[in-house]
Amino acid sequence: MYENGWNKPNSRVNIIKNLRAFVNFLYERGYIKENFSKKLIKPKVIREPLRLPSEKDAERCIIAGTEPGKYDNARNISIKAETRLCL
Repeated sequence: MYENGWNKPNSRVNIIKNLRAFVNFLYERGYIKENFSKKLIKPKVIREPLRLPSEKDAERCIIAGTEPGKYDNARNISIKAETRLCL
């Protein structure tokens, strides 16, 4: 499976997780005599750090999220104005 494109750490973790479940099933039903599922070692998956938005993008998101809508009442409009100032 690793040679056919299943070579990323996340894919390997999924394969080993399924193999462990299958080996446990076979052991519990009596098809195999030794439960070797704990010997299957899952690789560590190193996650990429999240990319932070730029200052300009963050400001545009704040403005878009606090813009008064068509059906906003006076209370919602004032809350959105306060929120925009705080953010």
